[in-house]
Amino acid sequence: MRIALPLAFAACLAACDDAAPPPSAGHDTDLPPEVLADAEQKADQVDCRQYDDGQVDGASLLALVNKQDALRGSYAPADLLPLGAELRMPDRPVVLLRAGARAAFEALTSAALVEAGVDLRARSAYRSFREQCLTFDFKVRENGLEHADRYSARPGRSQHQLGTTVDITAEIWDWELEPEMAETAEAGWLATNAGRFGFALSYPAGQEDLTGYAFEPWHFRYIGVEAAAELAASDLILEEYLRACAAGDAGFACPEEPQPAVPVNQEFIGGACATDADCASLGPDALCLVEDHPGGYCTVPCTRGCPDRAGNNQVTFCHGEREGEAWCRSKCDFSRFPEAGCREGYTCLDGERPDGSARADVCRPEGQLPDAVTEG
Repeated sequence: MRIALPLAFAACLAACDDAAPPPSAGHDTDLPPEVLADAEQKADQVDCRQYDDGQVDGASLLALVNKQDALRGSYAPADLLPLGAELRMPDRPVVLLRAGARAAFEALTSAALVEAGVDLRARSAYRSFREQCLTFDFKVRENGLEHADRYSARPGRSQHQLGTTVDITAEIWDWELEPEMAETAEAGWLATNAGRFGFALSYPAGQEDLTGYAFEPWHFRYIGVEAAAELAASDLILEEYLRACAAGDAGFACPEEPQPAVPVNQEFIGGACATDADCASLGPDALCLVEDHPGGYCTVPCTRGCPDRAGNNQVTFCHGEREGEAWCRSKCDFSRFPEAGCREGYTCLDGERPDGSARADVCRPEGQLPDAVTEG
């Protein structure tokens, strides 16, 4: 199967905005890690609260999220899990999906390797409200608000915040996300078979008026196997199907697939560990603090920002330690730990960023302010 490339739409992009970069630059894609890291350093200059006007609860696999229907800024899936190295493209140390979507994506990629001979990988998946805010702000600064609104998603309006959407790429496409990939046999296999594993193409060709986005042959959202089958049996695209489900259309069952229960993911900031290897999903700089840290404590060095909440875990904060070091620590969470705000052996104490620009209540060993001592 081959998917027709919407050449007329691509030509319009160039004609309609003389100052715009090439059309592919305007899709709702992620920032390269080094660009996002730079944006993190300027995070205090960005007011993300101005975008937090959404009311949608993203827990449902069929939640309607688009440029009009926004997620709450506080929404973060409780069951995010990291993808293994074999499931993500190189130079992406942490890529997260909800547990059910992760299992389905693993099955999809395994089938693609056997049936189509292509090693599909995730380039981007879960993107928090904050990360989307920094991404959108970067595009505003680079190309202007009108251009960013036209081609990107404002915070809360990206399907990536759901934790069930994945941008799929492969080495045969040079790890890029380009409309031209749709002309390859491998992308044809993906478009034809994604539904078998519960995935649906979010932004098909020629449907920009409905979806608000240009053709993205790489952007697939997990909605569950039964819902994907119902969608395939209809004449609708995903956006229309989700609108029908949200409106309670009696013509559709809109089956909601139960999601697997996921225990606390210890491989995160503040997670228990014995060695650095136990914290590997945090990236190459991950460390296990052991001295004076009951049960061990996964962390990474920081200067201002820390990784966003991932999995069934706590929000994080870059905390200045003694002797000029700084480590990411989990913030106190009294909804999860009603008595102490922290896991056993830790207490909620006032903390400060290494540059003194912010303070927060963070989880630290009870009664101590230890040196950051690690064991490999």
